[in-house]
Amino acid sequence: MKNIEGIESMSNKEKLLQLEKEGKYLFHGSPLGSIKYLEPRQARHIPDISKPDETILDGSPAVCATPYAEFAIFMSIINRNNTQFDFNSGFGINNNTKYFRVSSKEVLDSVKDKTGFVYVFNRDEFEPYSREGVTTEDSMEWRSCKEVSPVDVIEVQYSDLISEYNIRITG
Repeated sequence: MKNIEGIESMSNKEKLLQLEKEGKYLFHGSPLGSIKYLEPRQARHIPDISKPDETILDGSPAVCATPYAEFAIFMSIINRNNTQFDFNSGFGINNNTKYFRVSSKEVLDSVKDKTGFVYVFNRDEFEPYSREGVTTEDSMEWRSCKEVSPVDVIEVQYSDLISEYNIRITG
């Protein structure tokens, strides 16, 4: 994998935010840092957040990515590999403001010493996706139905998450 040039002196979060501003890249968060390529997997959706165990299939198998680096950072740290607690979490955009949620403070506390990895992909290998079918270049989720290789993998820490005061506890 090649590193993206011109961002060597920045912190890893700053690098990701700079790449986001360029608009040429998409991001995928993972607790695993040695993946050479990502292959399509079946996504699932929770239609009723009050019933987190009831999921439905969400589109065709795909590699999912987002144009928002902070969402990928969140997914790389807040995940089932990094905590022993049963939980649900999510994020989105409401009135042009990003929001983050997790079901308990215990989950946040349990990942404070964890690291994650953000995979950076060329945007042109993906298509915008929406469950409702309406997509734009600003869509929060993008998908590739084929195997994709990252142009870079950037390690992140809990401290790279947006402030925990901006993560709403929903449980």
